Amino acid sequence: MYVGTDDELTLEQAALRLGVGAEEVWALVREGVLSAREDDRSRRYVPADAVDELLRAAPDRPEQRIPSYRAT
Repeated sequence: MYVGTDDELTLEQAALRLGVGAEEVWALVREGVLSAREDDRSRRYVPADAVDELLRAAPDRPEQRIPSYRAT
């Protein structure tokens, strides 16, 4: 059950929107590219507008949005 606000996405939802794995979204949080907040059940949420900004950067090429997190 999603308990964030309309302005937030779970890491899994952000991953689906970006077309990458949840581990890559978590890496973006650890590197400070995306901010995240943790609720009292240890679920993390990222701002939807920040995810959308990454999408606008390269809408058709996920590998260009976050190239440093792609396996070689």
